[in-house]
Amino acid sequence: PPPPPPPPPASPAARTGLADCLERLAENKQSDLAWRLYTRLDAAGSASLAKPEYTAFLHAVGSIGVAPLAARAGRIEADMRAAGEDDPLCEWQLCVLLQAAANAGRFDDARAAYEGACAAAASAGTPLSPKVARFYVAACARASEPERALQAFERHLASDLASPGRGQARPALTALMNAFARRGDLATLAALQRRADEAGVPLYTERVNAMLLGCREVGDAAEAVRQYEACRSPGGPLPDSVTVKLLLDACERGG
Repeated sequence: PPPPPPPPPASPAARTGLADCLERLAENKQSDLAWRLYTRLDAAGSASLAKPEYTAFLHAVGSIGVAPLAARAGRIEADMRAAGEDDPLCEWQLCVLLQAAANAGRFDDARAAYEGACAAAASAGTPLSPKVARFYVAACARASEPERALQAFERHLASDLASPGRGQARPALTALMNAFARRGDLATLAALQRRADEAGVPLYTERVNAMLLGCREVGDAAEAVRQYEACRSPGGPLPDSVTVKLLLDACERGG
């Protein structure tokens, strides 16, 4: 018998409803439910997904910070590429691909996506999206690749530190500092702090926490106390529970 005809394309309303549903699943960290929905659609022969739905599935499945669960997004990515729905100039798709690869521990895939995005942007005569650059910096930081993170930050984001609003530079700076903090590289952390201060970036809690994390890693109690004092100065950032725990840990390790 002849093969069954392919399923008809989903209506625009159905596509919008599915994408909205998947975004809600991502917001609530329901990666497993999103994965089950994807596999059921696939088993039913619903091969009519387009770029927005593939991207929404990638986000819902790959945004979870548990490597074995996030790794399932690799199957969705492969299906998307096979369907020709990948787009190296789509900002949000690139961001979720970078996030999923980083969460799954597949840094080589994240680096390949970043390099492909850089090449596509150059061919189009446009700069790489700062948001994509920020997600790549975060992927480098998660993979303990602070030098690569710093290179990407310098190339795409450093000039934004002094601009109004600072766009993606502030969260990228936080990720970058945390990467060097986990290595205990207080010298680089101090240089990044000075650079941010010179650019007029107000001191914020996550920057203090990054410095305290670095102090904890090397057991420098005196420097940890000095960094914490910044939170007590007039107009200083408010410490949170992470701030206090890192301070106590640094003091305990430093004796």
